[in-house]
Amino acid sequence: MIRRLPRALRRLSVSLPLLALAFVPAAPARAQTGCGTSEWLCHASADGAHPSGAEQELLWLMNRARQDPSVEGAFLAGLDDPLVAAAVKLYVVDLDVLQDEFDAIAPKPPAAFDRRLYAAALGHANLMMSTNDDDPACGAPPQPPCQLDRVAPAGFFFVASGLRGNSFGFATSPLVAHAAWSIDWGPFFDPTVPPGMFPGRVHRNGVLSEPDAFASQGMTNAGIAVVSTEGHPTELGPLVVVADYANANTAVGDHFDRFLVGTVWEDLDADGRYDAGEGIPGVTVTPVPGNWFATTSAGGGFAIPVITPGAIDVFFAGGGVPMHAESVVVGADSVLVDYVVPEAGSLASGALALLALYAKRRVSGRSGPAVPRS
Repeated sequence: MIRRLPRALRRLSVSLPLLALAFVPAAPARAQTGCGTSEWLCHASADGAHPSGAEQELLWLMNRARQDPSVEGAFLAGLDDPLVAAAVKLYVVDLDVLQDEFDAIAPKPPAAFDRRLYAAALGHANLMMSTNDDDPACGAPPQPPCQLDRVAPAGFFFVASGLRGNSFGFATSPLVAHAAWSIDWGPFFDPTVPPGMFPGRVHRNGVLSEPDAFASQGMTNAGIAVVSTEGHPTELGPLVVVADYANANTAVGDHFDRFLVGTVWEDLDADGRYDAGEGIPGVTVTPVPGNWFATTSAGGGFAIPVITPGAIDVFFAGGGVPMHAESVVVGADSVLVDYVVPEAGSLASGALALLALYAKRRVSGRSGPAVPRS
């Protein structure tokens, strides 16, 4: 017998990229699409408000999971959240199978937030709210466009088999949305059959950039919209969450698949995990050498395309945080570079490390701008 689910657990919907497999929009000539010539702008909305703290939390959780899927599987299996625990119990999720599956997943590069993908995701979230439906009718006119059909009109061009999406109309927090997609509890039609996870793990594959029949390319870019339903006449919520993942068509201007990706944040609750409200906006992030700099968004996030691989020094300045630097080596893929702002007692050692890095640059004669100033 199929039990009726609590509304918060009733639907976990996904827009499967069937059309994306068969149809790729024609790419324009290699003209710029408004992402900036010295400051990279497409890692945040035009007003800098997105990714918000909640959106950055989902992005941070996704990129952490990609770095070490085995550790993420153990985290999800032991997650102490009432709604997650209820879903795991209701769907009879086999946590041993869950961890075995995560153990078998290879690490993947992080995804860079892109405001064009965000605009597409936000459009679908708004449609869900306006129709009071977590799986709204869509398609050819006069119906509104479906989730993935919004991507090209938003100005993002992708390669064949390089687009997919997730949506969740009943999230209570970014962490619950991440768990819903990553555990991939379901299927809906018979929640009593182990291992209690959606066939093919299609939602998880989007989060972890795992190739499958729907999308075989790595998901190097992402747009995540988290919208509160407070004050809206809808039964969805309290959060409507939509994510679009894509592999960029690099033949088009301002489309890249290799980035420095990260978050500037302070671990206010000392739990070792980014939470909404911990990000620091307005920090200038400058790679040397590099073609662009970026300013962290409201959630503290940034992404900067890397044209030439190799050793890069990444400098953080402004935004009310101590100056900081990291040295990374970028190969074929994006690299994660977080700056967790230290407590006051460790600032002296951080300053010494910065001076040492600056001295190394002067001795080696590396070209590039001076160390950014706050």
